[in-house]
Amino acid sequence: MQSNRLVPLVGVLVVLLGIAYFAGVFNSEPSTISVPTVDVPVEDVSGIRIQTDSWAADLTREGGIWQVTEPGGSRADSNSVSRLLDSIAELELNSIVSTNTERHEHFGVDQASGRYLTLTWDDEDYALVVASQGPDFSSSYVRLGESPEVYSSSRVALPASRDQLRDKTLVNVPTDQVRSASISTAEYAYQLDYQDGWTITEEGAAPAPADSVKVTSWLRRYAPLRFDGFEDGLTPDSVSVTMTVELTMASGQTRRVLMGTRDTNLLAFTSSSPAIMRAAATRLGTLIEDPAALKAGG
Repeated sequence: MQSNRLVPLVGVLVVLLGIAYFAGVFNSEPSTISVPTVDVPVEDVSGIRIQTDSWAADLTREGGIWQVTEPGGSRADSNSVSRLLDSIAELELNSIVSTNTERHEHFGVDQASGRYLTLTWDDEDYALVVASQGPDFSSSYVRLGESPEVYSSSRVALPASRDQLRDKTLVNVPTDQVRSASISTAEYAYQLDYQDGWTITEEGAAPAPADSVKVTSWLRRYAPLRFDGFEDGLTPDSVSVTMTVELTMASGQTRRVLMGTRDTNLLAFTSSSPAIMRAAATRLGTLIEDPAALKAGG
């Protein structure tokens, strides 16, 4: 009778062990070994390299400004870089979860799936391999350089893509510095001029008073104008430009934005940079105003 009761209990135990195995309970190797302290002088870091199986990027800091030097040359997104460096400054290794190199793939820190991060300063560098996913949203799995140990740690705020590292500001023209604006599309062309108030001049017409509030509101969209991402496979010659906005400042400097559409995207570049940036075509209505909407009393 007693043996009959043991059979279902053994069956339940086997099931529970199976669930525990697939849940990863036996994957970790709990250890009381003390973990190293991460000590990176982030205020001195002058170079960052991130490499994954699908993309790579090099960043350098010059004069306090971060630049993406490879691929191409563009200003880095300061918020993304700050979040990354702050997470390194606060990085704590909690415990060793594995010392087995064959488990690197399981924890996402192998050569194929791991994200390699190298920080350089003076003549030193510090390398980490960071998994794309950790035990939970607030933590990471990491390896230090080429060491076999895998640690659970506080979260490393690595960007998920190269686009997240790049500053997506197309232009930034202070509204109060603009003295004239020229707008040209396939439908119309006009110019806005400021001298004790805004005037609007349409092609073949005399200057007319413009609504200063509406003009100022429209100009603020270029202070700054940020797009959603980059189209690295395109060049200015491959964009069919149908709209141009040229802003002239009190200093005499000009900023020229050239735009065109392709499928559901708005593509744009400036006269000072060949980088092609992308946004939803639905934003076009906010960047180009019909002249009638800017006239006083319009």
